[in-house]
Amino acid sequence: MRSRIAEKMNLRVTPELVFELDESLVYGERIDSILEKIMKDIKPEE
Repeated sequence: MRSRIAEKMNLRVTPELVFELDESLVYGERIDSILEKIMKDIKPEE
């Protein structure tokens, strides 16, 4: 993959590609869930 990118971008030196799992979406959903529960406890639905 790295060599193909280098060909397309015409680079002499291509940086190393590093892929990492991004868990920010899961973390954000967890925070939203906690906040929703707190809001329900503070103000019950009518």
